[in-house]
Amino acid sequence: MSNARNLSKLIPNSSGLIANANIDASAAIAATKLGALALSNMPSGSVLQIQHAHTNQQMVYNANANAWTNINGLTVNITPTATNNKMFVTGYVQYGHGSNPNGGFRLRREETSGGGNSNVIGAVDDGDSSYIRANGFWNSDDYGIGNQYVLPPPVTFSYVDTAPSANQLTYKIQQGSSSNSSIQYINHPSGGTASGRGTHSITVMEIKA
Repeated sequence: MSNARNLSKLIPNSSGLIANANIDASAAIAATKLGALALSNMPSGSVLQIQHAHTNQQMVYNANANAWTNINGLTVNITPTATNNKMFVTGYVQYGHGSNPNGGFRLRREETSGGGNSNVIGAVDDGDSSYIRANGFWNSDDYGIGNQYVLPPPVTFSYVDTAPSANQLTYKIQQGSSSNSSIQYINHPSGGTASGRGTHSITVMEIKA
């Protein structure tokens, strides 16, 4: 009789569920028996996906005044799983000694499918001047520590964006100058590509809202 009562606890209710009170506290299900947790069921703050780009390519940019140029290797595509999730963007750029920015870097987000929602994000609240570019998150007249054979510490960045849609987004770092004579050395100092080698990267993480 007692066995029959115990078995009756395993009969689902009208909703097709077994009451939690009918499950012994010591009961456990092996992890191997559980399927992958659906992204929609993950708690707020969970990392849903990560996209990353990284390169040690050495480059020299001869900037045209007021033109923003994509930096090779600092572009990432990501498709959010839901609108309004947070997009955490972080990374660094390795400027070489001898660079003469007369400007700096900006972070741009583009909606690469579906159109619209392209914008400069994380910018300082400032306008163009002799050495400052509006929309940049980092600006400087010159950039050098030591001598022409030195790689100074990289310029780091981070920003939390909000996904404007569930379409594919592109995040990219661009450099821009206010002077036609500006030269940027990326991943090596002005002393030459054999004088030092750095790397740069960009990482975008989707965080559930």
